[in-house]
Amino acid sequence: MAQKRKQVQDELDQVQEEVTEYQKRAQEAEAGRAQALRELGTAVNTADELRLGLEMARAEQNQAREQAELAELRLEESRRATSERAAAKAKVELDDIRERRAAALADLRAARTEAESLEKARALRGRGARGGGVGAGVTGEGADRCQSAADAERVVEQQLGGGGPSPRQSSKLPWPSRSCELREKREAQTRG
Repeated sequence: MAQKRKQVQDELDQVQEEVTEYQKRAQEAEAGRAQALRELGTAVNTADELRLGLEMARAEQNQAREQAELAELRLEESRRATSERAAAKAKVELDDIRERRAAALADLRAARTEAESLEKARALRGRGARGGGVGAGVTGEGADRCQSAADAERVVEQQLGGGGPSPRQSSKLPWPSRSCELREKREAQTRG
């Protein structure tokens, strides 16, 4: 019986050792599980931070794209406005040039008409009339007007581009200085 008791005690000691070993392993497993949970928590936090950073980067990219599109639209509007202003200015300048040309043409036609009427009047009245050479009797204010008319003729010819024969070349009279002289002569004869 003592032998049996010793055998039971040995078995009990062996079981006790195994329980101690299992408890030790369980503690190690628990420590490993706690470490794994900590590492998992760190990994989850890192993943959350990465996801948040990615979302912020996407938002910044979208904002940058929108700002670039807005800048392109503003640039296009600015170019269009500049082009429209330049076109409007050019149109105003062109209209002004056309108006000046039309006025110059009207003055030229009026001067031609006056020269022709003066030539006709001279031809009707002046056959056999006394008088000096070209320019006789034209002095003072009349001479100034004749000079101004000659200057105006040159300006009109320049504005018209000098195309074709000038009125001076196409008329029998040296227009308009001759018409001025004729007018002054006629006024002098009327006064005398």
